[in-house]
Amino acid sequence: MRGLAPLLSAVALATACTASATRWTPPPGFRPSPHFGEYVLETRLAPDARCVVDLAGDYDPALPDHVVFFALPNGNSIEWTAGCTMTPDLDWHYDIQHIAAQTRYLREFHDEGRNLVLVYLEADGKSWPAWRRKDDGRDALIPELLESAWPVRDDTVWTLTGHSGGGSLTFGYLNAVADIAPRVVRIAFLDSNYAFAAEENHGAKFARWLASDEDNVLAVLAYDDREITYNGKKVVSDTGGTYRATLERMVPAFEAEGLAFESSRDGDWIVMTAADGRADFRIHTNPENEILHTVMVGEMNGLVHAMTLRGGETGAALRRERVYSDFVQSAPYDF
Repeated sequence: MRGLAPLLSAVALATACTASATRWTPPPGFRPSPHFGEYVLETRLAPDARCVVDLAGDYDPALPDHVVFFALPNGNSIEWTAGCTMTPDLDWHYDIQHIAAQTRYLREFHDEGRNLVLVYLEADGKSWPAWRRKDDGRDALIPELLESAWPVRDDTVWTLTGHSGGGSLTFGYLNAVADIAPRVVRIAFLDSNYAFAAEENHGAKFARWLASDEDNVLAVLAYDDREITYNGKKVVSDTGGTYRATLERMVPAFEAEGLAFESSRDGDWIVMTAADGRADFRIHTNPENEILHTVMVGEMNGLVHAMTLRGGETGAALRRERVYSDFVQSAPYDF
């Protein structure tokens, strides 16, 4: 399997400094980005996946890594998902997620004593659900695919997240493992939990994982999408959408595993928490019957919310005010 991990041993990564130990030397293949002094690497992961790794310019090899795997939504490119300042000649997709800017905001204002390593994952064909259906056994390949994207040290931790169809990659990972790996400390579904299935033991695996470490956090963002329309037609089926996935499938499955939810309201949000607030489900009631699918991610700071959530309290209000505006890059990535 190709990727960065086979190129670097954990020892090489931990000692990737000059003799003076005053300037970090990026790993092989990385190049300076023109945006915010970062280093980026585009590579291929087997089978059939494109990967971009983004490191902060002040990456410190002496610190442990927190690797955030962001699986792309259906039909989107890494360039679109990273985002940039809009100009009249650019496709509108550049202005809907801004995962690069949200990551920079997290690095600046939510330092956890770890290097925040961002890994974009794009399936060939731009659909993780379709990637998983290509042939039998695809789910079993996902743990190795993740491990190949960035070297795993003993103190490395992971977040698994993604938007829309990107959530399918996380569920594929769940199907591939008997238990979620201890290095996974956070899982976040950004309107992307369509594929939750109690019959696949997803609820049981989440429950065991939440019980295994008091720092593990599961964040879910969804909205009432049952009646939304596009060009006069309903967007989701009578059984589909993340509203139903959350309230009709996830919550009952968790309750069947002994997790008791507390429910409250925060403006237009239904907030349901369990496991001392570490399982946090937020469902927008959508009183205006809008399409909020990407609004929750970009306009409402969805990634920042999911990454700063602690015990039922969010570190960034889910409101239509971009907290990361100062960190949006001036032009698209150019690989």
